[in-house]
Amino acid sequence: MKTGIFLFGSLFASAAVFAQKTPSKDSAEQLYPDQDSTYTFESPLKPPAVLPLPSPTPAPVPDPAPAPPPAPTRAPAPAPPPAPTRAPAPAPWIARPIRHQDVKAFDQPDPQTVSDHAGVKFKSRLHVSDGCHSYPAVNDGGETSAGLKPTGPADGMCKGSGHGSQVYARSTWHRGKWAIMYAWYFPKDNGQEERHDWEHVVVWLNNPAVANQTLEAVSLWDECYSGYSKLVPPTSDVMDVSSLKLNYGLVYGTRMLSFTTIRGEFQPLITWTQLSVNARNALNGVVWGRRPMPLSDSRFTEALDSAWPFAPVARPTSA
Repeated sequence: MKTGIFLFGSLFASAAVFAQKTPSKDSAEQLYPDQDSTYTFESPLKPPAVLPLPSPTPAPVPDPAPAPPPAPTRAPAPAPPPAPTRAPAPAPWIARPIRHQDVKAFDQPDPQTVSDHAGVKFKSRLHVSDGCHSYPAVNDGGETSAGLKPTGPADGMCKGSGHGSQVYARSTWHRGKWAIMYAWYFPKDNGQEERHDWEHVVVWLNNPAVANQTLEAVSLWDECYSGYSKLVPPTSDVMDVSSLKLNYGLVYGTRMLSFTTIRGEFQPLITWTQLSVNARNALNGVVWGRRPMPLSDSRFTEALDSAWPFAPVARPTSA
């Protein structure tokens, strides 16, 4: 405190001395008359500089509130499955007919499957009493027989092919029975004025895979009645061990198959699955006149339905 009073008193005394020594404006004019009257008196002591006030410290800015979590994004609904694309309909088969005597038969292959073995075991023996002999209808490349004009002798130009004969077979389960359909092709039938003639028979087995295979019935296409002649079971006189004995000849003005006691011949067997793709396509696609190919996709199941030889199973009646 004493130090402060001393400093203040010294400062006051210095200011008084300075006031005594410093001339006033009027005395200055008297002392310096030659000077411009606009003389400005300046005090040798300048006032202390005013220091700027410090800027106020800004209030701290609070941290921004955290952003809310994003709403969960729903998984997009699965796209509906594309509509199934229908396979384009196959183009119509373009027939490539060749002379009937130029169609080469398929060789009978060694059986590989259960159905192959059954097909060989139960194939029929064929005897021809009148009309054409059986011929191959299609070759490996899909060329088909052009047939013969139904004129002249019944067996004119069709007494046998130098390339061999053929019997075709197709088999399946049908209503709990194993059905094997055998079919033969003849180039003409003068009796009905047909350029092509297909004849067939169906044999019905209990099961081709068992040791005691049994031929339970046969259904023979009857052209006269446009239906099937059925034997359930076949009689022994028309059988040769496991082979049915058939005759091709004139019956009531038309040539057709019939049961016989005559022991005919075997023809090389080719099954539907053993045929080449071209051969199957040809047999499916060629128009054979009024005698369609019975093993074709469009005819096979329908023919088995018509050939069914067994009585329908009685359904239990409700009380």
